[in-house]
Amino acid sequence: MSLSLNFTKSSNYAPSAPGTTRFFRFGDYRFDAKSPEAPALVETAEQLARPAAFNEENTRLADVLRWIEHRHDKAGDGADPLSIVVTDLMLDDREAVDAFEASVGGVLRNLMIDEKLSVGLLAVRVPFNGNVFVGDTTLRAAVPDRPLIILMIGDPFQVRAFYDYLDTSEIAPFSSDTALTNRRFALFGLEASAIAEAAPQLSGTGSGFSSRSFSLDVPGTQDLKKFSFRPGAADEDSEARLRVQLDAGANKESYEVIGDEPVSVGFVWQLDEAAFDPAACNPQQVWTNYARLGPDGALSKGQRAVYSLGLDEMEAAGMDRKGTYLVQMIAGQRGLVREHEAVEWMGEWSDTNDRLTSRLRQSATTRGLGVPGLQPLRNILLAELLIPGREEIERSSAQFVIRTE
Repeated sequence: MSLSLNFTKSSNYAPSAPGTTRFFRFGDYRFDAKSPEAPALVETAEQLARPAAFNEENTRLADVLRWIEHRHDKAGDGADPLSIVVTDLMLDDREAVDAFEASVGGVLRNLMIDEKLSVGLLAVRVPFNGNVFVGDTTLRAAVPDRPLIILMIGDPFQVRAFYDYLDTSEIAPFSSDTALTNRRFALFGLEASAIAEAAPQLSGTGSGFSSRSFSLDVPGTQDLKKFSFRPGAADEDSEARLRVQLDAGANKESYEVIGDEPVSVGFVWQLDEAAFDPAACNPQQVWTNYARLGPDGALSKGQRAVYSLGLDEMEAAGMDRKGTYLVQMIAGQRGLVREHEAVEWMGEWSDTNDRLTSRLRQSATTRGLGVPGLQPLRNILLAELLIPGREEIERSSAQFVIRTE
């Protein structure tokens, strides 16, 4: 609670626009799409520390996720909330497990696919002394390491920023000082938190390129590198090139659940002089889709994607003709996730209701208890990444302008 409040006052927020934190308890809360209302608001964070705040018989996770989805649908530009859901992921019975994968899974897939959000999953082992409810059975537990699950739902930057803040908070069990046996994290979602920008470089002489600057009064191009190209000055025997090196694995963390096969692509747009009106210019209208860079100019070395433009590549793309061209190159990663090291712990921290009941009946102080809802949640999140066409993530790009004379 204190960490959430402090996060909104951290450097992640501008002093002139500090964040706000609101606490809700959901328990028996039901979401009504026709008349959506928020879960019960907790006026002060201190109320969440009182046992009376947790007296509902159920924990309807799917309903609170539907409300989160509703909030994102209604949020204005730049106002998307970061939602933190704290739960023990207990499931009442076999029927609850089946319903969990269908209902919770559907909402989470909508959030990641339609809303393009990320889902961070932080699990920490914390001391617990109280009752554990498994279906109609009430079991006593007094253990030092019962798992607590924290779902973080928001855009990739928000989720990463909050996790990084917890990581450096120096408050156990959230900080990096806590051993991996008691603290694990995985990040799902296929939007990078930040795209690394690469810069093109000229190598050698005789390529026909020069970095001689020229004026281009088109919005969005002021800070882009500009190159002139003269086909007649290009030496076919020269190895000189205009090269761009992209990092397909830029900014990737070990906890991100995504394949690591590098992939890259390049696109070319041509400036439409007839549509260019400096007085009222829409940059989306003055550039027309022109070409796609062929594979001959691309070379992958590990996680590096190197584009090399010379006379042959310029001719193949049609950029040897007089005109002004906007070039964009993108690199990233792909790969269908089946077994992923970033989520191995989710299986290790899982438990079935029957096994959990049996262990607590044998001893109320048994260590290493698992979470019944963790394996279904793992199945849900991995299934989303197995959908064809959803297995790529962009991590770095380069944009520049070429004027062929």
